[in-house]
Amino acid sequence: MSENNFGAFTGEICAGMLKEFSVRYVILGHSERRSSRRNPTRSSQEGAAAHAASLKPIVCVANPREREGGLMEKVLETQVRGSSPG
Repeated sequence: MSENNFGAFTGEICAGMLKEFSVRYVILGHSERRSSRRNPTRSSQEGAAAHAASLKPIVCVANPREREGGLMEKVLETQVRGSSPG
């Protein structure tokens, strides 16, 4: 889901369009998307957009590389807090 409420964004869909199709849940922060992120605050913006549209976010966190490197707890905390508006 795009962090933008309305408009066309290549490879993404906005919350307003999802609501038009009666979507209730949205996946945010998938590792493939996180690895190509241009904006470090984007997860928070996506979370805020989901909440503003009354969508329930399913937040993807961590990945095997972080788990194997012993960084899981810190990465999880950072990603969950970063995806939660406020």
